[in-house]
Amino acid sequence: VYNNLWGGYSSSLLHEVGHGLGLGHANEDGSDYTDYTSYMSAGHRQTNWPAKSFNAQNHWDLGWYEDRSVSVDPIAAPQLLTIAAFVDYDKTQHGEYVIAQVGGNLYMQYNRAKGFNRD
Repeated sequence: VYNNLWGGYSSSLLHEVGHGLGLGHANEDGSDYTDYTSYMSAGHRQTNWPAKSFNAQNHWDLGWYEDRSVSVDPIAAPQLLTIAAFVDYDKTQHGEYVIAQVGGNLYMQYNRAKGFNRD
C-alpha cells in the first residue's frame, strides 16, 4: 500500500517493488536503510530521482546478470577479475563479469553513474 506522502516518489515505489521480489533492506553495519547504493535503502522525497538501481547483492539474489556473474573463493582459489559496469552489460562478452560474489558473503559490482543508474 502506498500512501499519499510516498506514493509519487520513484525511490519509494521501487523500494516496495524490491520487497515484493523478496529483497530486504539495504544496510551497513547492521543498521537498516544505511547502504545508499540500492533502492532498498532509505527513500528520497523527490519525483523521478534518484535514477539508480539495486545493489550487487540484490542483483545476485534476483539472478540478474547471472550469465555475467562469478563466485570466487579468495583463500582456496584466488583470481584476478575484471568487472565491467552493470549498466554496460549489453556490451560484455562471455567471460566478462558484472557481479562477483567473494567468499560467499561479499558482492562486488562496478556501480557506474550512467543511463538508468546515472545518480
